[in-house]
Amino acid sequence: MAEEIIVKGQLKLYGWRRALWFAGIVLVCFFFVFPIFWLVLTALRPESEVFYVHRGTHFTLDNFIRAFDAPQFKEAMFNSAVLATLGTLLSIGITLQSGYMLGRFRGKLRNAWFGLIYIMRTIPYITWGLPLYAMTQFLGIYDTYWGVLGPHLAVHVAFFSLVMKGFFENITASSEEAALVDGCSYWGVYFRIAVPQVLPGIFALSLICWLWTWNELLFAMLLTSADTPLLTVTIVQFVNEIGMEWNLMAGSAIIALIPAILITLFGQKYITKGLYM
Repeated sequence: MAEEIIVKGQLKLYGWRRALWFAGIVLVCFFFVFPIFWLVLTALRPESEVFYVHRGTHFTLDNFIRAFDAPQFKEAMFNSAVLATLGTLLSIGITLQSGYMLGRFRGKLRNAWFGLIYIMRTIPYITWGLPLYAMTQFLGIYDTYWGVLGPHLAVHVAFFSLVMKGFFENITASSEEAALVDGCSYWGVYFRIAVPQVLPGIFALSLICWLWTWNELLFAMLLTSADTPLLTVTIVQFVNEIGMEWNLMAGSAIIALIPAILITLFGQKYITKGLYM
């Protein structure tokens, strides 16, 4: 009888914990979903009713058309897509070798590289602004792909190298050692044995890298202008001397969300599998 009471008490306690856990999940989801919901409503409302989103049933698609036809918006989407793709390919290529060196080798060069990456991770990116602006002006690459690509590569390599280091350390090195004994070169071991074992992690980091570059604003605002417009900066153009055109800004934000959502849906299983390597 006493054991039955204890079991019932445990079940009751478990039920309360489950209810609190469920309530916490709902609350977190609300904070994430509600802004998107409000953004969609704002994008669908006529300009005259944008401050009364919660009232009435008047909806329109004109905001999306006007936002898409805004000056430089199409060019900005193309530039952002090119920059995100280039940044992802170059970042992952460098990060793979960096992470493999950090995870497999020992020595002064490895320690110096690790220290440099660690220092870069501790410096706030906002402090890079003035030096980067002066450097790109001096080198003549201000307002170009390469001028804004360099800082993105620095950020990605500094962060993803540490993540990739963990991926390589989580796989056993016995197969690599056996390949070396059989006469395989270091590059052969790297490409044929090490890299294939961390492919889920590569996919996950590639998607995260692409999304981060697509959504980045700080470097885009500091290092680009009219010649190389980027999407996040172009969205800000709807803030002008008249005020904030909330309907057009919301419409352009929804357009910018579509590629990110599609890529996330496509790569969701790779992100989940890769980050749990």
